[in-house]
Amino acid sequence: MKMMNYDFYYLENDLVAMSFAENYINWIFQEFKDFLKGVVGEVGAGIGNLLSLIIKYNPKLLYLFEPAKKSVNHLKRNLKTWKMLL
Repeated sequence: MKMMNYDFYYLENDLVAMSFAENYINWIFQEFKDFLKGVVGEVGAGIGNLLSLIIKYNPKLLYLFEPAKKSVNHLKRNLKTWKMLL
């Protein structure tokens, strides 16, 4: 079986639309907020919809993982807006 090489992507508009779903984002955040201590990693950081909540817990170190190049560019813009280091 031949494996296809696809560039991983999200539809950026979907992530932007979800950024307005505050109740949904808060519900997801409530599920893992008690684990935000020390070094934290967010896998699938997208455009940073959860990041604004995560940084309020002042993690010692925060790693963001996002495979979609387009989302990474959007995430970088948000990080600059939030005055965070890249």
